[in-house]
Amino acid sequence: MNKTAIYNNLINFMQQYVENEKRITEEARNSAAQLPGRNETRYDSLRTENGWVVNGMSKRTNELETQLSIARAFRLNLNLSEITEGSYVKLKSGQNPKDYFILPFFGGMEIEGDQEFMIITPDAPIFNEMFGRKKGESFSFRGKDYEVLDII
Repeated sequence: MNKTAIYNNLINFMQQYVENEKRITEEARNSAAQLPGRNETRYDSLRTENGWVVNGMSKRTNELETQLSIARAFRLNLNLSEITEGSYVKLKSGQNPKDYFILPFFGGMEIEGDQEFMIITPDAPIFNEMFGRKKGESFSFRGKDYEVLDII
């Protein structure tokens, strides 16, 4: 498993994701602009509500663009022996192994495909429990026991 290749694929995926979000936001903005400027009744708030939605979508898109910029500037440490920021970790809880990529951006996203993993940030509660652990060590989190199978 090549962490650099996984990371580069993640950046490419996120770039496509951000471009798609920008396109959807622009379509929503154009759709909202085509609504009548004046309410048809005093209870008609469609234009106002659409404006709020578009504003929220714009903020989310800007946030994603910022995170993508941070991701492009982030430098991976390829020689890690313990769990820290930048680690790609395989954990086992019960019979289910799961992969995590610890990065300072895109937290909570689950990436599916050839290499499935979840991105967690150093702010995630589980990171506090796994931080500094080495391959073969165990820890508990929210009543579950985890074993560190691999750190890349």
